[in-house]
Amino acid sequence: MTNLLQFPRRPDITLYHFGRIIISARIVKALSLDPGDAINITIHEGEYLLYAIHQPFGRHEAQCYPSKRGSHNFCANSVRLSRALLNAAKVQTLRASFLAGDLLTINDKKYIPIITAHPIRCS
Repeated sequence: MTNLLQFPRRPDITLYHFGRIIISARIVKALSLDPGDAINITIHEGEYLLYAIHQPFGRHEAQCYPSKRGSHNFCANSVRLSRALLNAAKVQTLRASFLAGDLLTINDKKYIPIITAHPIRCS
């Protein structure tokens, strides 16, 4: 038998080499993202953790906005952030999607771990 869906789970975050970042609605809800908030990634004990910077003053890299009207998915643009995570995950393609873990709270701040060990949908 052959499964028609090789990867049945949808990705939580997709990064493109040219800087586009697509964030799923699950992550948006967990981090309480609003349009205009920015995202960043930190490394903590060997894990890559995605977090939100709520209502930053001025223009920031990786500010989020809805991907289309009525959608709960968000997009952001940051060439440096995208390429840094793709290089850390040793992805040689122009796009990679990753799964994310459960919400963590460290020092009263919300983080979502990105599972970089097994990127999916690399092309």
